Amino acid sequence: MKLQARFTPIADRMKVFSLNGIRHTAAGPVDLQTAVREALEGWDKDAGDPKAAVELVRRAHGGDADAAASLNALRVEQINNFIYPSLNFAAAFFQIVELAPADRPVIQNETKQETAVGYIGEDGSPKRVKLTNPTAETLIPLKLLTTEAVGYRLHDVYNGDIAASAQKNVDVAFDMANKMDALAYTLLTASLVNGGAFGTFTVTGTKVSRVWVANSRIVTANLPDSNSISLTGNGASTLFRLAAIRAIDNYCNRWANCFPDGPLRPTGRVIVPSLDAGGLAEEIVPEGSATKLDNSQDMGNRLATNYTSFDYLGTRWMIVPDNTLAAGTAYVQLNKPVGTIYTKPSMDEVFEEVQRSKNWAERSMQKVVGFAIQAQHRPRVLRVIYRS
Repeated sequence: MKLQARFTPIADRMKVFSLNGIRHTAAGPVDLQTAVREALEGWDKDAGDPKAAVELVRRAHGGDADAAASLNALRVEQINNFIYPSLNFAAAFFQIVELAPADRPVIQNETKQETAVGYIGEDGSPKRVKLTNPTAETLIPLKLLTTEAVGYRLHDVYNGDIAASAQKNVDVAFDMANKMDALAYTLLTASLVNGGAFGTFTVTGTKVSRVWVANSRIVTANLPDSNSISLTGNGASTLFRLAAIRAIDNYCNRWANCFPDGPLRPTGRVIVPSLDAGGLAEEIVPEGSATKLDNSQDMGNRLATNYTSFDYLGTRWMIVPDNTLAAGTAYVQLNKPVGTIYTKPSMDEVFEEVQRSKNWAERSMQKVVGFAIQAQHRPRVLRVIYRS
């Protein structure tokens, strides 16, 4: 006899769920106590003796090997069909600023020109404002993120205290991190009019409307005109390929050393949709074949051994598969953050409400956060489109 445990997924919660029910019949889940009782009653009936189950349990606890073996035939197998999303964007593209209890996050114009700021608003959608004079300031809205309550039973008449087992499936900290990563991705990939990061740089017109203003000695044709690169030769089925690595390195080189806080360089981390993370392997030809990758036998052999982490053009590259991205676009982590996440640790809290009289507990979490991307920081991030 096999009882299969059922755990309700913790994503997309709309109400309180019980995490320790089990699936016993085709009619749906029933609680563990009812399922075990029905199983034992059926066992008694099959044995033809209503006291068989009780006697078997007694003999098993008394050391009877045969009784113990029979009792062990009743096995509860716990399974979990919940799969986790990749969390790559908040940590890769945003710096974390922790605020004191009374601090307010404010963006102030320091460049004597208009500064555009994109941020996530109170409703969770991207917003954009502009600072129009040297003394202008804009307040970045903070929001209170709250997970929905997850409920679980505290004890069971057969298994005793089951709270610890149930809590293993109550991961509100992960739920919070998942939500923050989703908000970071939403702002990063929003349209330019909504404060997003990707697209053509505004480099003409009045100085206050530009992403950057070049010194008179700079040949502006040397500089990139966008942080969204579409590779030459893209088609409906083209793969992530070595041309993307070359494009990333070229993008950073074109900036030279023009930023006051140091040159812009790739970290080597490229976030690729998990469906296409192995695309680079299609270009690899090991030593001994008629064609070599980049005419380099040594590089071809090393890539054939581990194509997800390799040295090329002076950088240690790492392909990071992400299961939340649609195929066709890769996101590149450079050495400077493009945005800021503001937090107030003093207001972070985990709530656990225990009602022992009802054999029930609930857990939830809240966190204060704010998200912002300044338009003048847009060159710090890059995406590569490798499929049309």
